[in-house]
Amino acid sequence: ERRWAILASTSPLVVAGTMEGPFAVGLRLDFEWILSSSMSLYLEGRNLANQPLYRFAGYREYGINGLVGVRMNF
Repeated sequence: ERRWAILASTSPLVVAGTMEGPFAVGLRLDFEWILSSSMSLYLEGRNLANQPLYRFAGYREYGINGLVGVRMNF
């Protein structure tokens, strides 16, 4: 069980409520293919176990997701 305090945007800060999230284990995989000294391709898979994950209070990560991109170094 995880708990977050949700704060109101007033001064002084006041706890507006709490949220409980389930305990879960996230599975993540990263892969990078170096093409040259200045360029590489990468692939990232997140939540591969398809668990109900919460990175922040109220923002659930739905299902398996990923990211593909090109990394360039100058």
